[in-house]
Amino acid sequence: MINTKEITKEYLEYMKGKYWPIHKSEKLIDSTFPTCFVISGAVDWFNRKITNNPFSNEAYATYQRVFRHFDEPTRTHQPFFWMLLDTSWNLYPREKVIEDNFRFATEVLGLDSNRLKITYWKGGKVYGDGINPSADIEGINRGNEFERMKNEGIFIGKDEEAINTWKKLGIKDEQLSPVGETGGINDDRDAILLNAREHFAGVRTEPYYLIGSKKEWYEIGVFLDEAYIKKTIALKLNIPQEALEDSLSSNKFLLKIKPRVVPGGFGLERIAMAANNLTSVYELEPLKNVKEILMNDSKDVNYEDVEKQTKEFSKSRMSLYRSNLLKTQEDINERIVENISSYLHSLPWLVNDGAYKLRGGGGSEDRQRAGIYRKVLRTIIADMELVNCNNYNSALDVILDFYSDSIEPLGNNLREKCIEEIDKQKKRISSTK
Repeated sequence: MINTKEITKEYLEYMKGKYWPIHKSEKLIDSTFPTCFVISGAVDWFNRKITNNPFSNEAYATYQRVFRHFDEPTRTHQPFFWMLLDTSWNLYPREKVIEDNFRFATEVLGLDSNRLKITYWKGGKVYGDGINPSADIEGINRGNEFERMKNEGIFIGKDEEAINTWKKLGIKDEQLSPVGETGGINDDRDAILLNAREHFAGVRTEPYYLIGSKKEWYEIGVFLDEAYIKKTIALKLNIPQEALEDSLSSNKFLLKIKPRVVPGGFGLERIAMAANNLTSVYELEPLKNVKEILMNDSKDVNYEDVEKQTKEFSKSRMSLYRSNLLKTQEDINERIVENISSYLHSLPWLVNDGAYKLRGGGGSEDRQRAGIYRKVLRTIIADMELVNCNNYNSALDVILDFYSDSIEPLGNNLREKCIEEIDKQKKRISSTK
């Protein structure tokens, strides 16, 4: 089995050979907005670029750690995950981004191109139907131009560029699947990325890979569409869309920079699942070993306790556990342990990158970000109490050991800091009961 660390090293080495300079991972606490979680990789790079140095041309390959606070853990996707990305601003064409990543997947990792299915934007208007306002703690989805987009839509033509590129790489017509704003291969809204501040990413083409004995399609990568990115620069800056249609002599900001923006790449855990023909991230290190430790330590939960705890959390957690109530006791324990494993996996990175410093002193948005971090701690504590499990020391050791020789190891004394943060939150919970 090839693990995620090995894939990351192979990816960066391969991309360096394709003339992509290598850029190390940014911290989870965004460098542009110091109390903002990095939630997408390419989109955060794009926001920083627009804010800091939009006139410089650059391109690089990177591996980016990501924490999407609005995602609940599943067996195919985690709130904390990694992305392998190529990002280019005015240097490389989109065709190169797609081709280099395709050849890495097929020639280096050995993925079978016949087991790929590729989505592409079929053309039409985007109205922001997929945006989740509750996830928008940065308040990006506001302003006259954003409201206008919801009412009038933004027209984006059919993604002929992606279609032609995939065909040149040997993808057959029957492997290409047209999608609209709110549909994907599995009708899971993966056709267009529209969620909170991520709506700047926009329409894209995505490879899906056939995995497992049940032969299910799993989305493994994303290659963004330049036309939508350009148009949503106007949304971000609250500039009328007509600015993009002005003549070349216009002095408007958008036309002066005329960016050729082409980010794209893979979700690391997803590409690792594809390379190993696995259908769960809990079959990958370190989550596999963390889950095993916690399963051995956990005790059977009481059905009434599950009902009580899910009511105290969110509706999404209610459905997360209710779905198992009609199954076996072992199913319930396993799902809760997987939830603990997921959030424990994110905790060392959140602490290492400074999330524990969030105190909510900078306004309502900062308070919400601080609350998100505390929710991670509460989730770990509540779930471990639910299954009578206290072995987070050993679980943290596994996580820290796995990353100890990685490209970017975690800091010193981090285990003790994580435990300190859990203990602080335990006391806070006790004092409010």
